[in-house]
Amino acid sequence: MPVREALMQLKNEGLLEGTSRGFVLRRFTPTDITQIFEIRLLLEPAAAAEACKNASLEAIARMKVAADASEAAHNDDDIVAYMAANSAFRSTWISQVPNQHLADMINRLAAHFEAVRLATLRNPTYRASSLESTQRITAAFLEHGPQKAIEGVQYNLRSSAASYYAVRGAYIEQTQAGRQP
Repeated sequence: MPVREALMQLKNEGLLEGTSRGFVLRRFTPTDITQIFEIRLLLEPAAAAEACKNASLEAIARMKVAADASEAAHNDDDIVAYMAANSAFRSTWISQVPNQHLADMINRLAAHFEAVRLATLRNPTYRASSLESTQRITAAFLEHGPQKAIEGVQYNLRSSAASYYAVRGAYIEQTQAGRQP
């Protein structure tokens, strides 16, 4: 029974879809991705500002360590380490959001984007843009600058969307040209 309850919870969170034979991972359409980016642009900048105002020194130190690890992984072209450090960075700033319901919603929406992250962060150019976002957000927290945190998160989301659309466009072009992506 606990497994079924866990599967139902994942279904309720939009990560799984029910079928006549059980459950499958949900596939997000390009429209779904666009709409989730729009929601994230409404929620995350305001959340980052509040987190920046309320962040503990310990959390800011963990963010800095994760940002430095992101930079080292990017420089080493270590995609797995980059994604791990980037996740640690993101989860740390989100942990400082005083509204737990907002933080939970942001985490649920971000969970839908793992495939997008994997597709885009393999590319060094898009990973460099992600790193720049991390550095901007880190600087905002170090300076206790809520407006800069807003701008850093907006930059991150907009550049993430641009990276996704570029990767998707390249995939479509390769598919139409009859080449394997």
